[in-house]
Amino acid sequence: MAMFRHAYPFDPTHEYDLDALLAVVPPDPPADFAAFWRDLQARAGAVTVAPTLRELMGKPVDYFGNQQSSTAASAWRETGLVT
Repeated sequence: MAMFRHAYPFDPTHEYDLDALLAVVPPDPPADFAAFWRDLQARAGAVTVAPTLRELMGKPVDYFGNQQSSTAASAWRETGLVT
């Protein structure tokens, strides 16, 4: 029996109950794991971020095209980063 109801065409629990999931031991991380993420964070931090808003059918949207509430748009405008 499934642990929870779902509409997936497969068993997302893979027949693991909570106790079985908690008993799973993760593998050891690769030797360069910490260095990889530290370097990735440093590279990401060096990227210049320039968010913008534009009007689409009278509603502000972000760079990805997600509609923003007027409150969110006002908050962005208050930063002085967008007009």
